[in-house]
Amino acid sequence: MIEKDCICSEEESLIMCRLCGNLMRGRMMHINCPSHPKVYNLMGYKHCSRCSCTRLRKVNSKA
Repeated sequence: MIEKDCICSEEESLIMCRLCGNLMRGRMMHINCPSHPKVYNLMGYKHCSRCSCTRLRKVNSKA
């Protein structure tokens, strides 16, 4: 059973770099699951793939 606050199986979203505006599709690595704080998404983005900036934010992809 998946716990209410679990984000381990969260779907991919758009992630935008706050410095250069680069858009990437995936998950952010630094968001930890409240239910599983020691679990990390190793395929998540930690920095921008274009400029290496760590100032990333999730963009609402449902418009």
